Amino acid sequence: MDHLTLFRNGVPFEVSVQKRINSKAKHIGLRLHLSESKIILTLPSVRKEKEGLKFIESKKVWIQKHFLIQAPSPIISLEPETRVSILGESFILKSTAQRGVFKDGEILFVSGDLSHFPSRVKRYVKKVLQDYCEKKAKFYASQISKSFQKVTIRVLSSRFGSCSSHSNLSFALGLSFMPLEVIDYVIAHEVAHLQEMNHSENFWHLTEMLY
Repeated sequence: MDHLTLFRNGVPFEVSVQKRINSKAKHIGLRLHLSESKIILTLPSVRKEKEGLKFIESKKVWIQKHFLIQAPSPIISLEPETRVSILGESFILKSTAQRGVFKDGEILFVSGDLSHFPSRVKRYVKKVLQDYCEKKAKFYASQISKSFQKVTIRVLSSRFGSCSSHSNLSFALGLSFMPLEVIDYVIAHEVAHLQEMNHSENFWHLTEMLY
């Protein structure tokens, strides 16, 4: 195996797999280089290669989530008659003369001038994501006896979330359009930073425990 095929916004992309032999290593090791779309597989010996490749396959979901966290926010069309996924629910966007933004089954009705249609959808999505992130972050934080100052939803282009040194959590508006399991994982990731402001082994264990 020289590469691993993952998916981002439904589009496949390849991550290279580089194998390194380290006779001093006691166990098979896996390191992700997200910015380079690369996986480093450390093996105690050549004889462990098949076992190492099976280990990568067993960690495929975990690897997928880490690459999604570092992905730019997806570009989503928010025009009438477009189907979009909002917090894991699929909706068809439709214009309506009835005032407000509201759901009816799998349809999300949006009122107002068509020139303001996308911005009204964004405001609605921002509110929904804000409420969800606050509720989920409080739950995760309670598991490690931590608290945060506030949750902010922003337009972030290079990542889906962040945690400041003042315990403020920020999440990208584009996160709203990702699968719910990815949203939950990103929230768990940022809440874990309330205790571990790094990406150490302890941090990853804590993230997995919360999620």
